[in-house]
Amino acid sequence: MKFSEKVRLLKKKVGDKILFVQNGNFYIAVGEDAVFLHKLFNLKCTCFIKYLCKVGVPVKSLRKYLQPLREREISYIVYDNINGELKVKENFEDRNNNTTLSYNLGCEDCKDAIYRYEKEEIKKLLN
Repeated sequence: MKFSEKVRLLKKKVGDKILFVQNGNFYIAVGEDAVFLHKLFNLKCTCFIKYLCKVGVPVKSLRKYLQPLREREISYIVYDNINGELKVKENFEDRNNNTTLSYNLGCEDCKDAIYRYEKEEIKKLLN
């Protein structure tokens, strides 16, 4: 199975949590997670596969991005990629289990993406 397929299936499994998966010297997030992290941290969005955005953070800098998520009580899960096998490195659940990043993303080859955020909480986080 291709790495991109593994990541897509894993995202379905973890649901609303922000998913970080190690890919070489970076941890990547894809799709809605990538868009959210792009807006929150001004990370560069690129194409993971056609119609699926990704952002990446260096392995050495991961803590810098996880701490603000914890402070905002946004659930996330981090997977290490060890010899092609994905294993949980860290799993953070917000106390109230109320993380819902409900927004829609429409994009054309990840260019000129249009973001529409439906929840007022998300808008406040990004301002």
